[in-house]
Amino acid sequence: MDLSLDRLKLILESFHKPVEYGKSDLIRKLSELNTTNQESMSIRRMEHHLQKRILMGNNKFNTCALCGDELPNDLLVVAHIKKRADCNHLQRCDPNVVMLNYALGCDSLYEKGYVSVHEGKITENGKAIRSARISGYLSAIVNRDCTAFNDESRDYFEEHFQRHRTKPQA
Repeated sequence: MDLSLDRLKLILESFHKPVEYGKSDLIRKLSELNTTNQESMSIRRMEHHLQKRILMGNNKFNTCALCGDELPNDLLVVAHIKKRADCNHLQRCDPNVVMLNYALGCDSLYEKGYVSVHEGKITENGKAIRSARISGYLSAIVNRDCTAFNDESRDYFEEHFQRHRTKPQA
């Protein structure tokens, strides 16, 4: 059977479309589970522990690259500046492709594209869906200098900025 690339993409995309269930359907499905554990195989990110050690050293506290707050290491995550899935092997092994982000705020805002870093400054990307809390958080970090920005990380930040920036309305 000869499948075209377009046909194969359509088939693969169909597996990722969410099925719409009502809350009562989901509760019923939950009650019908025979087991809550399932064995699986996973891929381990071999570079992760090395990048974490490079960024955190032997310190118990470190600084978030976006908000600048000094936090305990268990509230900081090693965040990819450029989306890891888009990195080649050399980029994944580059210590400049990652930064430390506050897990309870900055990391999600950066990953979801609410903020980017452009020319070293934290910028807001103009996402329309937000709450008063998110707006307040953004106002506290927008226009700050990002401590992870340097000549070696510049292209990674630019790629994130281009991916997430709001396109001008025509």
